[in-house]
Amino acid sequence: MSVKSAESFPLARYRAGGGHPTGQRNGIEENLEESFLSHFTQLFNKYAGPNGTWHRDQIGLFMHHIQVENPEGLASYLVDQDELNLPELIKYLTSPCGNILEMAAPQDLTWPLNNYFISSSHNTYLTGNQLSSDSSTEAYKDALLRGCRCIEIDVWDGKEQWKPGFGSDDEEREVKDTSRDAPKKMGFADRAMIKFGRWAMNKFDPVDPDGRTIDDRLLDIIDAEPRVLHGFTLTKEVLFRDVCETVKEYAFTTSDLPLIVSLEVHCSPLQQGSMVN
Repeated sequence: MSVKSAESFPLARYRAGGGHPTGQRNGIEENLEESFLSHFTQLFNKYAGPNGTWHRDQIGLFMHHIQVENPEGLASYLVDQDELNLPELIKYLTSPCGNILEMAAPQDLTWPLNNYFISSSHNTYLTGNQLSSDSSTEAYKDALLRGCRCIEIDVWDGKEQWKPGFGSDDEEREVKDTSRDAPKKMGFADRAMIKFGRWAMNKFDPVDPDGRTIDDRLLDIIDAEPRVLHGFTLTKEVLFRDVCETVKEYAFTTSDLPLIVSLEVHCSPLQQGSMVN
């Protein structure tokens, strides 16, 4: 299973090529080596007319016999042109149309999922090595724009703080928080109080009349922000919330096929509840 068929392929959105995921490549590789560009220009000019273009017959021969393009494919617009100049040819060759691999053809998608090869990503969040690189939402955007259909999200406990209106109000906190509506960081005393409260509820009231667990009720007063990173390493984190927003935006930009999300959850029950919310 891969990207959409040629008839509906969003050429301008698909991301081609390799490199760092923060690189701005929106389908077209614009920077060509000078030596290659010089050689390619000579080849083009060798067959070009007096006005520096290829005429319709030359375009047809090149597209059908050299490139073996589908007459009804994405690049069919070139064959309909009366002339083709060098910048237009370079734009075609450096787009996904010029990929040495063929574009995805329509497929029979009626079989069970395990009958297909799936474009997958491991540790999708990382922008570099697995020891000390950054985690980034750009890495998810990059993978999805390349047609990836299986991404990985490793989730760990993140920051916890009181929701507005809860928590202790000592003088130090009042100095730091200019608004009583602002979330409040937890101190040592706060964590000790929560630990004792959790023990008491677990012993005497583990589930309330509405069927809510201890962690469900704690989420009424605590804000938790799970984070995504490679555990037990020096990799930098990114918020799980931001990853979800990025996946939502780009999951089906270049493909309408199912997206598999491989969740590796290392969070406490409290933060798992926050993930669900």
